[in-house]
Amino acid sequence: MVLVQTQLNTTERARLGSIPARCPGTGNAAVGWVRLKNRSELLRVLDVNEQDEGPSDLELVLAAYARWGSEAARQLRGEFAFGIWDAERREVYLARDPLGTRPLFVSRSAEAAVFATSLAAFRVLTGIQDAADPVWMACYIADLATGPDGPLALRDAVRVQAGHWAYLGATGLRTQRYFALRDDAPWEDSRRPHWVADYRSQLEAAGAFGAETDGLLGVETSGGLDSSTLVALAALTRPDGGRGVHGLGYAVFERETDLILATSAMWGVECNHIFTRWDNGPEGELERRMDIFDTVVGHPCQHGSVLGFTEVLSAAQTNGLRVLLSGFGGDEGVTSQGFEVLDELARRARWRELLLNFPSRPVARPARVAQWLRGSRAQRASALDRSTQARMRRVEAIFAPEIANAVLELQRPNATNPTPSANSTVLVSLNSPWRDIRLEQSAIYATAFGLEYRWPLLDADLIQQYLSTPAVWKMSHGVGRYLHRSAMTGRLPTSILQYAPKHMGNRAELAPAARTTAASPSISTGNVSVTSLHPEVVAILSPSAQDDWFGLVEKDVVRVGRVSQWAAHTSHHVYSE
Repeated sequence: MVLVQTQLNTTERARLGSIPARCPGTGNAAVGWVRLKNRSELLRVLDVNEQDEGPSDLELVLAAYARWGSEAARQLRGEFAFGIWDAERREVYLARDPLGTRPLFVSRSAEAAVFATSLAAFRVLTGIQDAADPVWMACYIADLATGPDGPLALRDAVRVQAGHWAYLGATGLRTQRYFALRDDAPWEDSRRPHWVADYRSQLEAAGAFGAETDGLLGVETSGGLDSSTLVALAALTRPDGGRGVHGLGYAVFERETDLILATSAMWGVECNHIFTRWDNGPEGELERRMDIFDTVVGHPCQHGSVLGFTEVLSAAQTNGLRVLLSGFGGDEGVTSQGFEVLDELARRARWRELLLNFPSRPVARPARVAQWLRGSRAQRASALDRSTQARMRRVEAIFAPEIANAVLELQRPNATNPTPSANSTVLVSLNSPWRDIRLEQSAIYATAFGLEYRWPLLDADLIQQYLSTPAVWKMSHGVGRYLHRSAMTGRLPTSILQYAPKHMGNRAELAPAARTTAASPSISTGNVSVTSLHPEVVAILSPSAQDDWFGLVEKDVVRVGRVSQWAAHTSHHVYSE
């Protein structure tokens, strides 16, 4: 058993202890990407004394495993992905945090078993097959998500899913879920203020945990409610207030700059790094970003927003930042619009409340509500069905039949749509495959810039508090995100708190002289031909696609070329003692 870890130290505590962490009494050892939110509670329950030399969070995880065994993960809160070598069982115990903010992968062959936080590790280790997975390549070409249960880029690799622990040993990989969010909100017709106080308490705790660092702190900012919240919470938490906080982001729409600066002025944030273009940089820059991504993540980038934030990551690195907060995950969770409250009111025949809360001018509300009750659900279902059918036709045109069938099977919903409610929408959104992909790939890509990404709004305790709060708090008088807005009252400018739409105005116009240089460069498709493709890529394409790129748009052809280049660099390692 060989345990190897590289570590990005973002707090003084991260420098404590040894790596791997060891337990002399049991012979157990641990490596991992770990930052514990409930550290104080664990120290008390485990009766561990905190001293200048430790314990580190990883050593505390090892102590938790010694006490609770496989149930250790259930006792932890925070951001973590780790493995513990259990000397007695001759197995590795693996666990990943409840929301999956830190990735964890496993690959196993007859000669070796490996776990890592990046697939890139599997491509350089002996004893591990790193052949490309054909279904994953097809999903990449078609810009479709593979999902947490779907294939990874490497055929023999599997993902330890969020909120799961596992044992890896001679008999294979055995996994079990230890965490699930609860849809347990009581129904209340009136708003009792303690719900806002409870939510605010969890929000501040999540913000304080996210802002924990002994250096400068970066916050991705757009002027929106989520990112502005993180700026405020970071400044509220830090002993130096906003002086040690750097705002970084894009301002390409009319309202964004003013809103970014309004929160900064309110909290004394002196440094903002604002980019006024969202593009791929000068000629050759996109290829450079892709190469960096392939090296650290281990395969081509699936989620465009990951590479799109490269300028932000570079600016953070240049300014000596080691931690970058992002509001990603807010829309899917605690800052979901909550308009499904209207469905809940209708099911409970709360007609007066439905009229009061429906987003429309008062004089038009009765007619709009009646129209909504008659047709909105059917129209939404019809639009979704048309989108699904178009996607199916496209996949069938591009790929060989067996590959197309496998891709389409991944895209089928695992269950029927739940009864519409604010909570059911959040639970579905948090299980979105694209959310998982962006989290995993952003976390790994940021390390290439010496950064640790953190997502305070994807805090398990915070999200559970939101889910446990009555629906009446989640929308009010046509305004969504009502609970969060209420909790941040007095801590954000009214221009942000009272701005209901997500739309930030029109895209800012560039001067004519700048327009020719602002176009986003792309990778040319002229040098991509079927004869130049890797055989494994050719094998997944349909005959018509091979003939003249039938069914593929320019972006698809670029992806075909990129995945072919990547597949050509995968090798089949032979294990040697």
